[in-house]
Amino acid sequence: MAYAPSHRAHGIRGFTLIEALLCVGSALVLIGLLLPVLSGSRESARRAVCARQIASHMQVVGAYAIDYQGYFPYYFSESRRIPPMPPGGRPPAGEGLSWWYGAAGALWHLPVLDAYNGDPFHESLICPSDRFTLVERDEHAARLGVDPRSLKGTLLYVMSMAMYLDPKALSPDHPSWDPAYFVPQRQGDVVFPSQKAALYEAIPFHDPAYTGGGSVPTPHSTNVAGADGAVSYRNSTTIHPGVPLRAGTTLPGAPEPGLDAALREAAKLRFTANGVRGRDW
Repeated sequence: MAYAPSHRAHGIRGFTLIEALLCVGSALVLIGLLLPVLSGSRESARRAVCARQIASHMQVVGAYAIDYQGYFPYYFSESRRIPPMPPGGRPPAGEGLSWWYGAAGALWHLPVLDAYNGDPFHESLICPSDRFTLVERDEHAARLGVDPRSLKGTLLYVMSMAMYLDPKALSPDHPSWDPAYFVPQRQGDVVFPSQKAALYEAIPFHDPAYTGGGSVPTPHSTNVAGADGAVSYRNSTTIHPGVPLRAGTTLPGAPEPGLDAALREAAKLRFTANGVRGRDW
């Protein structure tokens, strides 16, 4: 009588349920071990893209300086065909002085929009690791007449205040605020171009300690372009402290005594001592 040969007759047997579960469990463990590695590799790639973007922006800044007597791009310069400085050295009605600092630093690219196809939210102006919706982005979009919902990220490549503040305003001995100090600086006036920050990421998206939501870890690492155009991934512990402002100073948005360490750390590249005449590292 014919019969179907069994696996056992040929020395072959199927997996038991326990063996199958062990195989699946082992595969899941391996996947769990590999995911952080793959995630880290992707983030490293994004960091490299971000560095290339900042380097390209510095080339645009350099081309602008050639056309405009060596000056860095400046949002409020009437002489260079961009929005004029507010009358009387004050920001628009209803805005605080801190807006003026933020606008000049974050909107440095408006004078050079032709390099970005006229798009104030060009893809290269957004960090590839930025997946957050921040209030600052929405505010800038509203001022530019752009629908914030159409944006993929935030504009957080910021120009250091050293590039548009007279060095007197950033003197470590006598830091002060006066509208007369709020003037663009020339590229050729930077004393230590390889040690002076020009453009940088305002939020360290690539730092492993960054957890999102805009909170900056202390210390942290971020992409920074020097005034010479070279980009480095720099830890904040290697950056000189910013202007040590004292209580009662009138520089808005500055790290005064009493503010937490994270704000002080984040401001190292913002209020840099001695402006274009100083060193940041």
